[in-house]
Amino acid sequence: MNDIKDQNIAIEPTGITGIHRIFQTDGFPGSPSMYALIRGKKITLIGMNSVFPWENVFSLITELEPSFSLEALIVTETDTTNINALARLTATLSKPIVYLNQDCLETLPKGFEGLTVRTIGECEYRLASDIEPELQFIPMPFVDKFNSFAVYDTKTRTLFSGRLMDSPLSGTSAQDLDELVKWHSLSLPSSDFLRPVINRLSLFEFDHVLTMSGRSYDRESARSLLDRLSKLDFHNTLVNLESRLVYSGKLNYQIFLNQALMQLRRLYSDQEIASVLENQNLPFDVETFKFTAAANDDVRVWEKVFELIYRKKGLDWLDALEPTVIKAESLFEIARPKIYSTNRKKSKQDVKQLTDKQKELERELATVKEQLDATADKLVRDGLTGCYNESFLRQFLIVEGTKRSVSDLAGIDPALIYLSIDNMLGINARYSKAVGDETLLNVAYILKQTMSKPELVFKRNGPGFVVYIENTVKEDLYQTASLIQTSVSRSQLFIEPVTVSLALVRFSEFIGQAEGEALIDAVLETGSERIKLVHLQGPNSLIDSASVIEKVVKGNILIADEEIQLKLLTNYFRKAGYQVFQARDGFEALDLAKSNRMDAMIIAKNIPKLDGLTLKSHLNESTFTMNALYLLTTFIKTPETIFRANRLGVNHVLQKPLIFAELLGLIQRETRQRGE
Repeated sequence: MNDIKDQNIAIEPTGITGIHRIFQTDGFPGSPSMYALIRGKKITLIGMNSVFPWENVFSLITELEPSFSLEALIVTETDTTNINALARLTATLSKPIVYLNQDCLETLPKGFEGLTVRTIGECEYRLASDIEPELQFIPMPFVDKFNSFAVYDTKTRTLFSGRLMDSPLSGTSAQDLDELVKWHSLSLPSSDFLRPVINRLSLFEFDHVLTMSGRSYDRESARSLLDRLSKLDFHNTLVNLESRLVYSGKLNYQIFLNQALMQLRRLYSDQEIASVLENQNLPFDVETFKFTAAANDDVRVWEKVFELIYRKKGLDWLDALEPTVIKAESLFEIARPKIYSTNRKKSKQDVKQLTDKQKELERELATVKEQLDATADKLVRDGLTGCYNESFLRQFLIVEGTKRSVSDLAGIDPALIYLSIDNMLGINARYSKAVGDETLLNVAYILKQTMSKPELVFKRNGPGFVVYIENTVKEDLYQTASLIQTSVSRSQLFIEPVTVSLALVRFSEFIGQAEGEALIDAVLETGSERIKLVHLQGPNSLIDSASVIEKVVKGNILIADEEIQLKLLTNYFRKAGYQVFQARDGFEALDLAKSNRMDAMIIAKNIPKLDGLTLKSHLNESTFTMNALYLLTTFIKTPETIFRANRLGVNHVLQKPLIFAELLGLIQRETRQRGE
């Protein structure tokens, strides 16, 4: 161990080639560490922490490599003190490229021009050079900061796990594992956020794990601990998803007030926002354009801000802030501001009364939005997204149709865009229904931001939406559709990348075929049929009147077997009209089954890595995968195999060599009986 005089930090080798740990010599158990990745004269620092003065850190590294070059600084989680530490780095001679999470950019104050800052998403979650193996970044939202991520070094197969498999409250001995597991269940918001991280890490082959406090694990002990953490089931509604929402039993309103500010700044100018909040006796700093800590636990500030916004800017601004309010209410049980349930409702009633009194004078000038506002209390909205339900879409289109004749459609050509979320079933299966609901909410938010009239976004009965475009030409319609797909696929709001498929229906397609309500019904029926077929084109697809669907797929079949048998079965069932998913081992089959709804599975008993019976036991853990028709194939059909298969709910055990026609007949008969 090397010590520098008059400082309380030291550096020591970890036992892994090229990796040293920087730590406090007088630190308490669980105090943070930083790691130096040394390759030649190039140094990368991982897990920056503000407790380490830069001058002392560089002095320690100089002892190891006198002419070192600090290439990169990877900030695996940020808070106010870390941001201040970054600011101090701008005054040093070493100014590396700083890598951090996208969500941290908005917390960086001015004055960082001396540093090159990149996000892990911008570099596609990896950092590589021409001569060195790459580092890979694994997002770990809320473990334990909302912006945390882990780092994986492919050269040494080392995982820098941050606070995962770590605890700031316990020591580093094996006897502290119970306290460590308990810390995860008490400090994280929910096991729904822990399991996806563990699932991602299962894809990496690591030999070493280094945590923030200096714990180290070999492969076997790390896998054992991860397995133990994956079995936790907890929900802490009072845990802060953004670096501790609740402390000392008091709610931190400051975080969500600042989120509301960021949302308003996307839509309106700073000058306009400041005119609402300045000189109102609020803890609002116009220089930093943020609410100060004085707003942390004061519900009166929370209520007053929204009352001011309503009084000075009206319903449009309240609507813009509704996603933030819904998030605070649904995730953290923060009561929604009273203005949403009292003054806003009264305002809509006043608007309705005013419209009734003046309807004879304003009938010709009324817009679609005024009609929606006038009847808002009578319509049913989707409780999650706030969009009008699909059941109202027909009524709305009939009202619209009274404004124009069929002959007008050639010039105006209104259209509908039907939207389906491609991997919605997989998200529900891999994470939870709550995460699925959040995905729907985020897609609705993106649509409302994308559309010039967000009130014309309707929630479909299934996991999707319908967007009404009231006045467009064909080229503009396709540009709008492309913008929707791009905005969703590039968004970082989701727990994993999300794509959407679209079906387009233009009203002009039906000119001369129908009028009035018959025209509306023809448009709606066509849109519903097209969106059902879009999945045949693959994810992120688009179909319209010109699309040709060559054949109707009878169902999805998962086949897992050795190479030759897999090819023979695949060719046979594809010719029979089925979409076939191929797997060469049990883990690949499990991943495919979790990501796609299967009508039947034909699984060989002795496939590698995860045999056919063990695979079935994993599939039984989820209703999404447990009910698919399961056909187990084997060369030796023994009583023991049949007994285990029956206990696991295997539908049929078939002995090889197989008769393909028998397999097809079983699948067709079972699907008919199930009414699929």
